[in-house]
Amino acid sequence: MPFREKFTWVSLVVTVAAAAGYSLFLLSQPAGRAAGEIPYQMPMVAAIGVTIVTTIVGTIVFGIGGGIAATMANRVMPGDFGRIDDRDREIALEGGAAGAAVASAGALVALVLAMARADQFWIANAIFGTYVAASVVSAVVRLVAYRRGF
Repeated sequence: MPFREKFTWVSLVVTVAAAAGYSLFLLSQPAGRAAGEIPYQMPMVAAIGVTIVTTIVGTIVFGIGGGIAATMANRVMPGDFGRIDDRDREIALEGGAAGAAVASAGALVALVLAMARADQFWIANAIFGTYVAASVVSAVVRLVAYRRGF
């Protein structure tokens, strides 16, 4: 499995897990509570921070482990580890384009909410949801491209 594919798997799993944790926090709020009364800021920041840090750590762990295993199996030379070829670039572009399309649609939703003077809770969660959806779509497109090609 190429390094970039491993990174994509780590990113997908971590993003979904952090978003699920944040969603569980929101669902645990008392019924009937006004959106403006939900203390969502710190849990959202924590979910984003956990996503970033865990993705970095996971990538390092899988990168080091994969590099050592590949070198021991004589499949790559230590200097070749982590190189990106044209296929990796094309897959990254395809996934990035799909994620950007989702991010654009989500930005439009957040803009409409802001123009409608919706509560900050809804605007922030629309932006967070867009971030999660764009990351997931981008990762899925990349993984499909790695497994099935374009």
